[in-house]
Amino acid sequence: MLLYIHGFNSSPFSDKAVMTAKYMALHHPSVTFHQPQLLNTPRAAMALLTTYVEAAIDANEPLAYIGSSLGGILLVI
Repeated sequence: MLLYIHGFNSSPFSDKAVMTAKYMALHHPSVTFHQPQLLNTPRAAMALLTTYVEAAIDANEPLAYIGSSLGGILLVI
């Protein structure tokens, strides 16, 4: 699973997120790609992201992240 974590005041519909999704679909169609709409507080965003991480762990699926803008900050919290 590849999890795209957009920045605050952004969305999975930003140009960068859409281009990444299209690239993944074209070049890596076997990789599960998620770019969820993050909630508006760090705590709520982390709770949502945790559900994706736990799903990958439960499925024994490799997991990688892309942190865009302040979404990258969430990777180190």
